[in-house]
Amino acid sequence: MFFKNFLRNTTKHVLNLFKKKKNYENILIDEFHNRESKIFYKNNKKIIELSLSNIRNNKAYFHKEISKKNGGKRRLSIPDSYTKVVQKKINILLTKFYHAPKSVYAFVKSSDNKKNIVTNAYMHINKKIVINVDIENFFNSINFGRVRGLLMSYPYNIDKDLATKIAQLTIFNNQLPQGAPSSPVISNMICYKLDKQLMHLAKEYRCMYTRYADDITFSTNDKYLNQKAFFKELNKKINENGFSLNSSKTRVQKYCHSQIVTGLKVNEKVNLSKKYIRQIRSMLHSLHKDGLAEASVKHFKLYNIDEKYSKDKEKSFKRILRGKIDFMGMVLGKEDYKYKKSIYLFYLATNNYLPLNYYQKLEKMNSEDEDFLKLSLQEMYSSIVVFTEGETDITYLKAALNFFHSKDKFLELKIRFVSLGGFPEVIKYHKAIFLTKNDNVTLELREKLSPYLNKSVNYYFLLDADDPDIKNYFNKTYVPNSFYLIMEKTDGYIEKCFQKELIKDIINKHGYKIEPEKSTKQKVTNQLLNHLRNNSKKDDFFSIDSYIVYAEKQIFKTILAKYICDNKEVDYSVFKDFFDFIIKNKTNNLIPTKLSIDDEYK
Repeated sequence: MFFKNFLRNTTKHVLNLFKKKKNYENILIDEFHNRESKIFYKNNKKIIELSLSNIRNNKAYFHKEISKKNGGKRRLSIPDSYTKVVQKKINILLTKFYHAPKSVYAFVKSSDNKKNIVTNAYMHINKKIVINVDIENFFNSINFGRVRGLLMSYPYNIDKDLATKIAQLTIFNNQLPQGAPSSPVISNMICYKLDKQLMHLAKEYRCMYTRYADDITFSTNDKYLNQKAFFKELNKKINENGFSLNSSKTRVQKYCHSQIVTGLKVNEKVNLSKKYIRQIRSMLHSLHKDGLAEASVKHFKLYNIDEKYSKDKEKSFKRILRGKIDFMGMVLGKEDYKYKKSIYLFYLATNNYLPLNYYQKLEKMNSEDEDFLKLSLQEMYSSIVVFTEGETDITYLKAALNFFHSKDKFLELKIRFVSLGGFPEVIKYHKAIFLTKNDNVTLELREKLSPYLNKSVNYYFLLDADDPDIKNYFNKTYVPNSFYLIMEKTDGYIEKCFQKELIKDIINKHGYKIEPEKSTKQKVTNQLLNHLRNNSKKDDFFSIDSYIVYAEKQIFKTILAKYICDNKEVDYSVFKDFFDFIIKNKTNNLIPTKLSIDDEYK
C-alpha cells in the first residue's frame, strides 16, 4: 500500500514538473513572439502605414491571369512595390514563428533545403495505393478573420492591433492573394492544426501523409484500406478546418497503374512522365532544326498563348525550355544522361554551337565516362567533331567562328570541340579512330570508342605544326583529310595566327617576369633558361609548354587567349583556311569498321 501511494505521488509530482516546464516554455514563446512583432512594427512603421493607406485607396494591387494546366485561368493579385516590401518582411517575421510539421513540403525552408516537390513525391514511392486530394479554392478560403484570429491566438499571441494590421496587409478582397510573398507562409500557418490532424489520421489508417500547398497525398501498402471510412473522416477534418475538397481532383491510384504525386511518377522511383520528356525533346529538335525564331513561334502556337510571352517569344521560349531541363535535372539528378544530353544540346543551340563557359567540361576528353563519350562522339544534328591538343585552341576557334558568323560566313558549320590534352593523346586517339593496325593500348582505347563512333559524323584533328614529331606522324598516316596542321609551312602554332605586335603588347602589359626555378617540370625549366640565354633579345615570342614568352616575360596561354578574344578588333581571317578545309573534306568514309583487340592476333 505504501509503495502504491509513493508511486502515485511521485508520478503526480513528475507530471506537475512537466506541466510547469511546458508553461514556462509557452511563456518564453509568448515573450519571443511579442518582442519580435513589436520590433518589427517599430522598425517598419512608416512603410507599413504607407502600404495600409494604398490598400485602403485600392492602389496596392494589380491583377493578371495565367493559364492553368487544365485550360482554365488563375487570377493573380500582384502587390505594388511598397506592399511587396512589407509582405516580404512579414514573411521573414512569420517564418521565425512557424515550425512546419514533417508532412509539409511546400514553401518550407528546411535546414538542409531538401523539402520540395521531388522530396514530397519521394515519400510515396513503391506503394500499393496512392490517394491524391485537392483543397478547393485553397487561398480564397483564407480570409481576414481567419488570419487575424490565427495571429492573436496561441502559439503566436501577437498584439491585437498589430495582428489587425498584418491581416490588413496580407489579405485583399477578403482573400489570401495568390502572388503576394506573405501568402505561402500564412497558408501553412492556417493549416498547422489540419496537418497535425491528418498526420494522426494517416497513422490510424497506416498511411503516409504529405501536403504540398493545396495538394494532399496519402499512400499505403495496405491494399485492403477501408476507403469509405477513410474518406468520411478525411472530409470531416477538412471541413472542420474551414476548407472543402475538390471532388473532381480526388484520385485513388493502384500500383498496377501509373501513380502520380504532384505531377511526378512514383511507381518505382520518382520520375518524369514520358509526355514531359517528349516535349523537351521536341522543343530541342525544333530549336536545332528550325532555329530559335521559328521554334518559338511553333511552340507558342501549340502550347502557350499567354500575353506575357507575346513581347519577346524567343527569350520566353529559351527561358521555358531551360526551366523544363532544370526541372528534369532536379527530378532525375544532374548525373542522369537524359539531363546531361538535354542541357548540352540546349547550350549548343542557343550559343550557335559556341558555348564559351558553361559546358567546357564536356570539351575535355574523358574516355572512362560513358556519358561523355556518347555526348562527344555520337551524331547530333549533323554537327562536326574537332579534336584539339589543348583548351586554348578551342577558345580561339570559337572566337574565329563568331567573327565569321558576324559576317554571315560559315553559318552552316556546327562544330563540337574536344581537347585531348597534348600531342601523345592526339596520336593515340587518331589511331583509335582512323587506323586499323595499332598497338595494344590504342586497340583498348578503340574498344571504348567504337560503340560511339558514327559513320554519319565527320571527325577532324587540329594541331600546331611546331613539333617535328607531329608532322612526321601525320604525314605518314595515309589519312590526309583527317587532320589540319596550323601554319604548316612555317612550323607555326595557333598563337602565330595573330599579329605579333598584339601578342607582344599583351605580354608587356599582363605578363610577369620569367622565373625558371618556379616551374614544376624540369624540361620546361631548361627551356625557359635556354630562352633567357638565347632568345630574350629577339623581337619575337615563343611557345614553351603552357606559356608564351617574349623578352624576359611570360604569360599562360589560357590568360593570353582571354585577352585576345576579349579584343573586338582582332582579325581572325587566317582561320578561314581551316573552316574551308572542313567543308571541303569529309572523314566519315575513312572510319574503319569495328575492330576488337582479338583482331590484331588473327
